[in-house]
Amino acid sequence: MAILIHSVRFFARHRIDSRILIVFLGAAAAAFIFLRLGSEIREGDSFALDKLILQAFREPANSAVPIGPLWLQTAMIDITDLGG
Repeated sequence: MAILIHSVRFFARHRIDSRILIVFLGAAAAAFIFLRLGSEIREGDSFALDKLILQAFREPANSAVPIGPLWLQTAMIDITDLGG
C-alpha cells in the first residue's frame, strides 16, 4: 500500500509532460512487441515459441504428461476451443 501511495505522490509532483512521456513510452513498447510478434508469425518462426511454451507445461521425463491439476488442463482446452 505504501508503494502505491508513494507512486501516486510521485506522479502528483511531476508535471503533465512526464505523465504523457511515460504513457507514450508504454504505448510504444506495447506496439513494438505487437509488431515484432506479428513479424515472427508471418515468417513462420512462431512454432519455436509455441513448442517452448508447450514443453514448459509438460513433465521433463515424459512429454505426454501435462504439469498441473486437472482443472487447469480443462481450462486450457476450453481457451484453445475459443480460438477455433
